[in-house]
Amino acid sequence: MRSAQDMGEILSSSELGFSFILLRKLHDFLPHFGLAIKNHRQAISEQSIKSKEYNERQRKARLYVSHFIQVLNFTIACEELKPEVREFYGLNINSQSIPTLVKDVRLIEWGEKMIGSLILETLS
Repeated sequence: MRSAQDMGEILSSSELGFSFILLRKLHDFLPHFGLAIKNHRQAISEQSIKSKEYNERQRKARLYVSHFIQVLNFTIACEELKPEVREFYGLNINSQSIPTLVKDVRLIEWGEKMIGSLILETLS
């Protein structure tokens, strides 16, 4: 499009392969189109940065929640806590498995259970 616009500046309207009306529309359109492309590239760049930050926070949250449950299971295995403690955190009393934390909604759900339970335990 820019080449066509440049050719319109050099050649006469009879030498162009398109109409003068189209050239005028191109002159009106091209600056807006260029700005839209620039804004789009900037938005993609910002999204990429934010996505990296989000993924790192998500990774840490998964690590914290799963480690909390692992340590809880370890203390039960060492008989420092009773298996019934798992119920306090919303876990199955007889299971040492760690819930799936792949989906964001599950990570948030279990994070809230662990943190909420800790806050309640601290307040009591």
